[in-house]
Amino acid sequence: TRSVITAMTDKVTVNVPDGNLNLENVRFDHLTTPAATQCAVEIELVSDSTLTAQGITADLAASKDFCLTADTLENGHPVALLANSVIWGSDGGIPAIRGVNLEDHPFDIGLSNDLFHTFTGDGPATIQAQINADPKWTNPAAGDYHLLAASPAVNSGTPTVFGGLPATDIESLPRFRGSAPDRGAYESPFDDRTYLTVSNTNDSGAF
Repeated sequence: TRSVITAMTDKVTVNVPDGNLNLENVRFDHLTTPAATQCAVEIELVSDSTLTAQGITADLAASKDFCLTADTLENGHPVALLANSVIWGSDGGIPAIRGVNLEDHPFDIGLSNDLFHTFTGDGPATIQAQINADPKWTNPAAGDYHLLAASPAVNSGTPTVFGGLPATDIESLPRFRGSAPDRGAYESPFDDRTYLTVSNTNDSGAF
């Protein structure tokens, strides 16, 4: 699924009753979440459901969380995998990625090469290559979530993701341009690779 979810008046809830949910290149921003609600985004996995999500950009206001919820049957074992994503709050809040286990049954969460403040709640969560730093979006107040050249999300994702890396970003531009894909829904044009043009086969001297 590639989409933009913006200017909502309540939290976004996705219920996965069974099977697999694959989210690629999705943006959540300017969500107006009720004060009594902790989760701005909630993905509820039921039974043996699996979430594979990559290239998510979420700008969550008022420190509301991005929630991964397990609502399992007795023998269920849901799995949530989130990679190359940015979960942040441009208003200065501290939204978390939150695990919520409603039945206290096995529930696995894997977070790989994501940019976010913290993980909280139920898990256990396996966290690899986390960055906790301002993603340096171009102009989030105006809904512009492209990455600036100085963003720590540029060229810091992983090309090795469950199900394979998407060929394009949210704007159908190629992934990736640099030594690694960017984190978030937008792939920047910034290439950190160094090229050396060789004009002959000399072992020494001028190239």
